[in-house]
Order: sequence, then C-alpha cells, then structure tokens
Amino acid sequence: MKFFDFIFILLSIIAPVLSFGQCPNDLNQTSSAPTNGQIIYYSFDGNTTNQGTGSYTATVSGATYGPGIFGQGMHFDGINDYIKITPYVPLVSNFTIASWVYVDNLTQNLAIFATRDQCPTTYRGYSQGEFRINYYTAASGGPNRIRYVINTHQNCTGYSAGDRYYVPNYLYTSGSWHFIAISVQGNSTDSRIIKTYVDCQQYSMTHYLNYNTSAAFSFTNNNKSYIGAASNILPWNYTFNGTIDEFRIYNRVLTDAEMLKLYEKYKPLDVDIDKYIGNCAGDSAVIEIINSQKDVSYYLYDSTNQQIIGSAQIGGCTSLFFSTGLVTIPTNFYIKATNVNSACQIVLDTIISLSPNYSGHHYYDTLEVCKGDSLNIRGNYYTAPNIIVDTLIDISGCDSILNTNLTALPIPTVSLGNDTAYCDGDSILLSIPNNYYSIVWNTGSTNSSIFVNTAGTFWVEVSDSICTNSDSIEVTKLSNEYISINDTSFCNGETWVINLPSSNSYLWSTGSTSSQVIISDSGSYWVQIDDICKKYTENFGVKLVDCSCMMAVPNVFTPNNDGLNDFFYPIINCMFDEYHLVIFNRWGKLLYETFNQPDKWDGKYLGNEVPQGVYFYLITYRQPNKGAIEAERSGSVTLYR
Repeated sequence: MKFFDFIFILLSIIAPVLSFGQCPNDLNQTSSAPTNGQIIYYSFDGNTTNQGTGSYTATVSGATYGPGIFGQGMHFDGINDYIKITPYVPLVSNFTIASWVYVDNLTQNLAIFATRDQCPTTYRGYSQGEFRINYYTAASGGPNRIRYVINTHQNCTGYSAGDRYYVPNYLYTSGSWHFIAISVQGNSTDSRIIKTYVDCQQYSMTHYLNYNTSAAFSFTNNNKSYIGAASNILPWNYTFNGTIDEFRIYNRVLTDAEMLKLYEKYKPLDVDIDKYIGNCAGDSAVIEIINSQKDVSYYLYDSTNQQIIGSAQIGGCTSLFFSTGLVTIPTNFYIKATNVNSACQIVLDTIISLSPNYSGHHYYDTLEVCKGDSLNIRGNYYTAPNIIVDTLIDISGCDSILNTNLTALPIPTVSLGNDTAYCDGDSILLSIPNNYYSIVWNTGSTNSSIFVNTAGTFWVEVSDSICTNSDSIEVTKLSNEYISINDTSFCNGETWVINLPSSNSYLWSTGSTSSQVIISDSGSYWVQIDDICKKYTENFGVKLVDCSCMMAVPNVFTPNNDGLNDFFYPIINCMFDEYHLVIFNRWGKLLYETFNQPDKWDGKYLGNEVPQGVYFYLITYRQPNKGAIEAERSGSVTLYR
C-alpha cells in the first residue's frame, strides 16, 4: 500500500444558508462569556484578581498555579488547600456558579465552592450552599455524584440536617476537563429551583433529604466562602483534588443558551482528519468533528454530485466520525450542519480533497450463505446479503480490489407454538409437518412428532438439505396441589386482601369471580377454584379483634425516693407483642435498655445516680395483631432531684 498519495484541507469561507432561529457554530467559532450579573470571575492566569463586578478578594492557602483549560488554572492537593473569598458570598436569592474542573483522583468528597458557617471542630455547621462532587454517599445515589447541599445543625452537636440534592443520571470520572455549573432560583426558600449542567448537557437533581433550612440564612451566622474547599477545618474541608479554572459566580440564573456559551468558549467546534489511507486503487479519509454542538445534525456531502455520504449524526459535546469511503477519482467533500430546532443550516468552512492515483485490478465473486449465518472472508465474518470490498497487494505494490457478493438463501420455517403445560399423570404431543429433508429432536427422535410427559425445554432442528433452522418450547408440569386459605383474624377497621393465581377461575361466597377479594367482616367464607386440572372448594373463617392500644410517656420524673414519681416508664393499656426501650444522655451514650415492658428506669447508670438534666429515649414496639408492622416513639425527659 503506497502512502505517497496526498490529502490536503482547503480552507475557504462559505456563506451560511440563512434560515430562522439559532444557526450552528462554524469551525473554531468561540462564544463570548455572559458578563451581566458576573460578580466573581477568576481566570487564575498567574493571579487571583477578581475580574467580576463584585468587591471580593481571594486569599490562597496552599493552592498553586498549573495548566488550565485556557492558560493557567489553580491546582489543589486534595489535603488542605483552599482559596478564601472575602467578604463571604451570600447565596440567598438567585445565583449561578460555573467552572471548568479537572479531577486528579476521586477518592474523597471534593468541594468546588461553598458558603458556610463552620463549627469549630466538626463539619456539622450551617451552610447556605455547597457545590461539590461526592466520592461516596449511599443516600446520595452512590459514588461519583455531583451534589448540592444546604446544611443546618444542632448547636454544633448532635446530628446535622438540611436539604440535599444529587444528579442521578451522570457519573463523574476523573482524568479529563469538564464544564460544571449550577443555577439556583430562590435559594433561601425550600421551594428553590435548581438546574445542573455538565459540559453542554443539563441534568435534573434528585431532592433526597428535605428539612427546613431557614436557620442557614440568618445574618448572625459567621459565614465564610471558599473555592476548592468547603471549609478550613480538617478533616472536614473536602479540599478539591485537581485543577479549577475559569471560575465564575453570577447574581442571577443564567439561561441554557448562556450556559452553552460558557462551554463553547473553551470547547469550540473543530475538524480533524483522524485517519487517512492511500493506495493505488483509491484514497479514503475519516473526518472527526471535535466538540460537536448540541441539537445540531451533521452531514458529509460529496461535492461532485451533492450526495450525502453515510447517515446524519447528532452532536452533543462529543466527537463524531465520518468516512468518505474509497474513491478512485479526485473528489471533494464538505460538511453541512443543521440546527434540529430551527432548521437553520451552514456549510463548515473546510473542504476535504482526495486525489488518488488509479491502478491495480478488480475481481468479482458471488457466494451463497444461509440467512442468519456468517462467512469468514480474510479473517472477518460477514452475513448475507452483503457486498464486501477487500484488497490484495500485487507484485507492483498496488491494491487489487476484490468484490464479493454474498447472497442469502432462505432457511426452512419451523414452529413448535407457544410454551405449554400438562397435568401431572398426562402427556402432551409436540408435532411439526413431515416435509423436511431431515428432523432431529433433542430426545434423539427423528419423527415429525413426539409425546412428552416430563417438564423441560424441548427443541427440534430441521433441514432442507442446505440450510437448517430450529425452534424450542418450554413444557411445564401442572401438579395436583390445592390452594389452602387458613382461618385468620385482624383488627377492627382493617381489611384482608386475598390474591390467588390469575390463571384459575373462581367463584367466592361473596359472589365475586375475581382472583382478588377484600374481606372486611368476620364470618365463614368459601371459594370454588377451577384450575386446568381440577375443581374444588376451600373454606375459611375470619374473626375481627380490637387492637387499640394507648401509650403515654411523661416528660419529667424525680428519682429522690420520696415515693412520688421516682421512676421513668411509659404508661400503656395493653401488652405489646414486641417492646424495646433505650435511654441516652445528650452525648449519645446509652444509659438504660430493656425489652421487658413493665420495667422502669430509676435514674441510675451502673448503680450510680446520673446528674440532673435532659435525657433522650427511643421506644420501638409492635402492637398486637399488627403482624410485622413496627412503630417507634422518641422524645426527651427531664430528671430533677
């Protein structure tokens, strides 16, 4: 194969075909980033000067400059690096955060930006917003999820809560640049509207934890803002592990079109000749469209006859590949782009020219293959119908073109019908026509029919002397088992839903003929069951019982041995089927536990009196006649001495 044939790219300006709406981008056409409402913009090109309209300063702690998506970016070590923004950025109303990020390793939670009131020694602080990539949180959909958090806490002790969101339909991967952005409308309300963007795609967020967050927006909180971290308190800083570049915050919600501009500014459309093959019989090229535009269809045209080569491909942040195929005469190709929403078209300003030198020979052959089968031709398998063009190098070093026409032979038709069943003790006949060249069953029989009295999968293979075909059937044995419905009882006001197999016929004592009935009264019932093998009647009884149970729990007790209110215990007017009482102090230490309902707590731990104060209890129980349904009761009790 000779490589002295040549290919060149001729750049020319071709006027776009004007239509209505937004036209596709041309090659290397860059968008302008929106500036309206841009309060923070750090390009990180050797400095931390805010190029936005806000009066904010950046203090770098540990982070260093490195290669970015455009120029330099800010690299964080994933341990203790951060950039503190002064004064803090309030995330109260509407805003947009956008940045390009490159993750080195995703082995921990990585914060892109956060505004929060950090507790002194724990991560349980207030936060107005944390935009980050989660390494792993089971509640947030698993690993590598983009997450948005608004946090509240219990005076820096106990549990933290708030609102949690994550993107369910995108898994973040390390080792490449991505544009990540979030827009929030009405952040201080629990009805906020959130949109998330990765590259040129918008993704919805799942709201998986929902608590009142009004306390997070109090102006008395000591809020701080960080880029590349959630705080400066180790080990809860969530320092970014990688590079952040072109970081922006807007005091408004950007539109989808503005988000695309931010992406396309640093990822413009481009074209490259990814692969070139030259030989004596012709030339071919594979054209790669890099950073294809969302909602745009791309077509490859032969400029000689204005014919489309191959199929149209839809863009969307990724590379698309078009093959010119083998050409034997000088040929030009061009690419046309069409916006699928507006029908506006342009011709990309690149022409691909192929100028092959022709020599060698053409050879033709026709082969037959059964439909569905394949044939190995020079190491590759092909199915019919098909035309295969291959090459051989002749003694002159040029290609000889081999043209092979594969034609498909029809295969014999055979059908055993739908899966079937038979009653225990009977048999079933499986049969096909007796007009085939050969018949073979999996039982070894060569007859046109067989009797089956066992369950399993049965198949038959037939042939017309050239091609073969087969079919299989699943045979199920129906047993003589009877459906049994036991007598039962349930609580007043409840119902009992009985579901039986829908394959049978039924007649209930209530007059219903459905496979499902709902019982709400006590009494004697029967159902007549007619399955494929037999008919019989099942009788059963129902009893209603009173299941009401009341429980009252005091909130104060005085274990001072005066005979009045010396013990803590719930007052219950029934005996639970299951009962469990635990009592904790304010630091979560277990002080008392019992599974015995009549037991009482005397205000002691390991025989010593606990100090006066507030303690917390949790009661889990299962009421009588409630089956496996459990309930719980929790609260606090004050101990006075």
